[in-house]
Amino acid sequence: MGRLTLNILLSFAQFEREIIGERIRDKVAAAKRKGKYTGGMPVLGYDVDRVAKSWIVNSTGRQLVRHIFKRFVQTGLRDAAGR
Repeated sequence: MGRLTLNILLSFAQFEREIIGERIRDKVAAAKRKGKYTGGMPVLGYDVDRVAKSWIVNSTGRQLVRHIFKRFVQTGLRDAAGR
């Protein structure tokens, strides 16, 4: 009887851990969809406002990103072999 009770309690604990994990993943995904900063390195061309947890356009990075895309359009997609 003791083992049965223990297994039932362990099953409920595992279920609760899985539910908590799902909630956290859903919350992070919702924050990303809203454009909120969720951690990690900022994307090229952006800085992070850590107080407001949002992205700020970096003017120097913005110019670099525009240059990269302009060069891509001019040259087209090529692999490492130059094809």
